[in-house]
Amino acid sequence: MTEWAGNRNAPAVKRLAAVAEAVGESLRARVVFIGAAVLPLLETEADVLGSLRATKDVDGVIATTTYTQKAKVEEELRERRFRHMHEPPTHADRWRAPDGTIFDLVGCGAHTGGTGNAHDAWVIQTSVTADLPPTVRHASAVGLLLLKCGAYGDRGRQRPLGSKDLADIVTLCATRPSIVEEVRAAPDWVGTVISDAITGILDAPRSRSAVATHVGEREPLIPDLVTVVEARLHELAQRARSHGSSG
Repeated sequence: MTEWAGNRNAPAVKRLAAVAEAVGESLRARVVFIGAAVLPLLETEADVLGSLRATKDVDGVIATTTYTQKAKVEEELRERRFRHMHEPPTHADRWRAPDGTIFDLVGCGAHTGGTGNAHDAWVIQTSVTADLPPTVRHASAVGLLLLKCGAYGDRGRQRPLGSKDLADIVTLCATRPSIVEEVRAAPDWVGTVISDAITGILDAPRSRSAVATHVGEREPLIPDLVTVVEARLHELAQRARSHGSSG
């Protein structure tokens, strides 16, 4: 298989690039893009999946230290013709870009309106860049996996077949063989969070069977891709199993 540096022609990436251009240079330097739109940029093997999960929105996170600073970010978005969406069930950090794309931008500070989430802070600290153009910051592979594992635990475990987060975990494992070694090289707490989450997926029959379904929905282009993905998931879970057996 040919090694490559991500799929910059994917529709989701083009949508991300348009939002990045629209936010302007000042905010763009501070926003770290996350979510499914980043997945094509993290692929290192071509011709593995015939399709990626369709996504119409773009997600980002930004470091803010106070509520006032977060309000300033919102002011900048309005100046750039982004429209704040308040209609239920929309959450407080959802915007519509000038071209109509939904843009979720969350502040990660420990203030009112911020996530206060150590995972988000680590993702910002370890972000990488890509010149689409424009040049954007986005979550690293381990950073995105960390967020997806947390999101799956929060909202996906009850309906694994319908979980977009599990679908994204599967996609990352299918298209980036190096993810196992990258997680092993990450800080212990990051590796533990990820391996515990993956262990939970493998130990739950409904979640484990959903892995094969999510692979099939991506139209695999190589034989036995389910076996490949499951093997990588088992490797990611090893840290948690070893930790548990030594306790």
